[in-house]
Parts: sequence; structure tokens; C-alpha cells
Amino acid sequence: MTDAVFAYAHYLGIMMLMAALVTEHALLGGNLDLRRARQMAATDLIYFAAAAAVLLSGVVRMLYLGKGSAFYFGNPLFHVKLTLFVLVALLSVYPSVQIAGWRMGLKQGHAPPALPQRFAVMRWVIRIELTALALIPLLAVLMGRGFGY
Repeated sequence: MTDAVFAYAHYLGIMMLMAALVTEHALLGGNLDLRRARQMAATDLIYFAAAAAVLLSGVVRMLYLGKGSAFYFGNPLFHVKLTLFVLVALLSVYPSVQIAGWRMGLKQGHAPPALPQRFAVMRWVIRIELTALALIPLLAVLMGRGFGY
């Protein structure tokens, strides 16, 4: 039962992570007024919580449940999955730092300055994150079917 609970938490975290990124991408696609900027800041917090849930549940599953750490560490596809997750985490720093810079102004009721080039970079970073995240479950399915050994 514990394995099922952690597997569910892991999958739910992945879905929340994707949903948060899609939401951030959509919010950046329009006029970033005060309301949308606040939504963006809230969504970024959800993104962080989802990433933490994915990481923590994944570590518990890898070390203590399921197929055991030897199964994962012995498979090169796992290393690709982990690398993609780290890449996504590193990429997420740029949008998160931009959003964190808005927080004081948002508290005072000010929308972030209109910086179309910076917003365009943030959108591209999010697109790369979404692409990398979409590959991670594929690698998991392949691992579960015995690929990589």
C-alpha cells in the first residue's frame, strides 16, 4: 500500500508540475497586468511544491520501495531521466528569479515592467522545460519494460 501511495504522489506531482508550467506559459502569452502577474507568482509557488513532491516521492520510491535502487542506478535510462530532471530544475531558476523580482512590486499593487524580450526568453525556457518533462515518463515506461539493460 505504501508503494501505491508514493507512486500516486509521484504521478500527481508530475501532473501538477506540467500544469504549472503550461499555466505559466499561457500567462506569459498575454498582457502581463497585475492580476496575471500575481497568478504567475502563485503558479510559480505551486511549481516549486510540485517539483519538491516529485523529487521526494521519487527518492523514497527509488531507495525504499518498488524495484530498489540497484534497478534504477544500473539503468542508463534512469541517468538520462535524472539528468533531464536536473536540467529542468536548473532551467526553472531563470523564470523563478524573474518572478521573485516582481514580488515586492506586486505586494504594493504594481504590475511588473513590460519587458517583451525577457518574457519571450521566459516562454522559451518554459517550452524547453515542458519538452524535457514530457520525455521523462517515456524513459520511465521504457525502463519498466526492461530497456536500458
